[in-house]
Amino acid sequence: MSKEKSAPDATLTIEGKSYSLPIVCGTENDRAIDIGSLLQQTGYTTLDPGYKNTASCTSDITFLDGKEGILSYRGYAIEELAEKCVFIEVAYLLVHGHLPNPTEYEHFRGLLNQFSLIHEDMIHFFDHFPPNSPPMTMLSVMVNSLSTYYPEMSDDPLKRLDLTAARLISKIRTIAAFSYKKVWGILWSIPARTGAIAP
Repeated sequence: MSKEKSAPDATLTIEGKSYSLPIVCGTENDRAIDIGSLLQQTGYTTLDPGYKNTASCTSDITFLDGKEGILSYRGYAIEELAEKCVFIEVAYLLVHGHLPNPTEYEHFRGLLNQFSLIHEDMIHFFDHFPPNSPPMTMLSVMVNSLSTYYPEMSDDPLKRLDLTAARLISKIRTIAAFSYKKVWGILWSIPARTGAIAP
């Protein structure tokens, strides 16, 4: 489901008793019945084998319709973003809800470059992953460890949204590159380590 809009309620009748359930209308005119209060109101739950007819959440960012082959972010079709935008523009769009103007683009690009390095100690983690480790597993472990090296990322992140988002996005790019090199056995080609502590 995409972002909620107001819509009339649905009425469900069980054993002669009627219950009112809100209808959620998304930005793409997708509709769903919000059954969040169903158990509390009626004592009943729903059965949806294979999770085939259930929207799990609402989102201001993503709209997905697998049946129709539609995927959009912040109202932009994924095909349009892939063809016409660069990584920095899409990252900014996801965080802020609109594509950046030239000033916003340069500011965000500068932040991404500033925070691209990871702490020297984190690099050693890759030396101890087995050679056949799945890249996504390595990425997950490394992202989880970021908070121990950069505790300020957890301090009211919405207050410094640009800094927090740029730091996380940029470091994930670097971690993904290290993970790729580890899988292909080419970590030895990384330039000599300097012992520097990354911001």
